[in-house]
Amino acid sequence: MASLYSELYDLIIDHLADDPTALTACSLVSRVFLPRCQHHLFRHITFYPSDNRCARFFADKAPLVEELTIFERRLPGDKGMRTDAWTEALPRVLPSLVSLRRVNLSGQMYLDARHRVRTGVQGVLAQLTSLTLDGVFFSSLAELGTFFGCVPHLKRLAVNVITAGRGDDDDLHQGGLCKELETLKVGIGHLRARWMRFLFGRDGVISLENLKELVFPVTSEVDSWMPGVHELFSRAPRLERVMLLDWRGSHQNLDHITPVPDISHLRSLTVFVPLAYTDRYEVRRALVHRNTKVDTVDTAISALDWTRRMLDTGTRLADVVLIVNASSVVDGEATREAWARLLRLNAVVRVEGECSERIRACLGCARVEPAEGKEAFYEL
Repeated sequence: MASLYSELYDLIIDHLADDPTALTACSLVSRVFLPRCQHHLFRHITFYPSDNRCARFFADKAPLVEELTIFERRLPGDKGMRTDAWTEALPRVLPSLVSLRRVNLSGQMYLDARHRVRTGVQGVLAQLTSLTLDGVFFSSLAELGTFFGCVPHLKRLAVNVITAGRGDDDDLHQGGLCKELETLKVGIGHLRARWMRFLFGRDGVISLENLKELVFPVTSEVDSWMPGVHELFSRAPRLERVMLLDWRGSHQNLDHITPVPDISHLRSLTVFVPLAYTDRYEVRRALVHRNTKVDTVDTAISALDWTRRMLDTGTRLADVVLIVNASSVVDGEATREAWARLLRLNAVVRVEGECSERIRACLGCARVEPAEGKEAFYEL
């Protein structure tokens, strides 16, 4: 009976897992609530540069920590980056986090081997299974490669904004790192061709041989600014789930859209379909001027045809989700015919914005749903 009560207590506390205030209150009400409350309260902790939470972290709570966010950014009201105290405390505190498996490095920080944040986290890198990098700096590609050589058991990697300086030994690094990687998420931030190709290109240093899930921006070959999805698919024979979002690159020269990837081994595909060129899409090193007038009907038909040819190779697909922007949907006989050729029985069309009767008519008999918030797609 006591065991039953304990399970019920745990269920109650689990229901409040995302409410720190309620968890804190419950932990003060009864000792029977305390263990589960502490589990949720200390499972994910965040260290900021402008407070001394890291330096005064309770050692007896260290085994409860499973996820850590290190946020080094100038906060409102700060006059500068006050990092001395907490970066010096990292080497002392982090070794005690024996259950730590997930780390998020966010803000503005240098991760070269000689810098203090890297020195502080070096001791826990080998035990990590999940890593998020957003707003981090390396002095060279060699330093970037060395960093990933320290996380051999990584199963999930999310990257967004990374800056890598130029060094003489940029191209001298072994490949096949992170062989256990199963999930790769690439955001839509300031992505540079150099480090993207260095990590994920044809000869990239990170292994994709065991990759099962991929979230990646669709790009166009005209810019050559980072690997096309066809390159990644060819390096990931075990890939099962893919989300291709927020088409980047030039929309003017449709003859240079990235080659259609072979998705015959995929079971689930979500793809953003760009139907028109607008200011919403970024153009990098386009061959024509940014303000060049574009025939939106031709653009939409080309994008739909590219998507159709990709889906034609998906012989094992069980789930297909197409995401479109309502303001970009182009109506007309030609585009309706292109939609009819594209749509499959198992396809769902999710529309960002107001889905009018005109849009529904353009999509024909497709199953139409409202799209979730953009943050749901781009969350790292």
